[in-house]
Amino acid sequence: MNRQQETVARNHGNGDGVANKSFTPVYIRALSTTIVVVTVFIVSWIPYYMIFIILNQTQSSHFYEEHNCYLPTLYDISWWLTYIGPVVNPYLFAFRLQDR
Repeated sequence: MNRQQETVARNHGNGDGVANKSFTPVYIRALSTTIVVVTVFIVSWIPYYMIFIILNQTQSSHFYEEHNCYLPTLYDISWWLTYIGPVVNPYLFAFRLQDR
């Protein structure tokens, strides 16, 4: 087997249809960093969208009149969470890259 065939076999399996499942530490680190960044994005944006949907669906209902004191406060908190997410991302990357 020549060098190119060895590389293909290492990356795509040995020809029996089963790929090698060995992940390099760099791949695992990149994957974990991506998962953390996506999780921060979801955690910072989902509350805003949920409150936005609730406010739009309940403004003309009895629910809005009863909970009017809570919803604007929750809306403000969720709005600030959307700003916190992008601020946290550079620190996440710096923290993840400092161990290299």
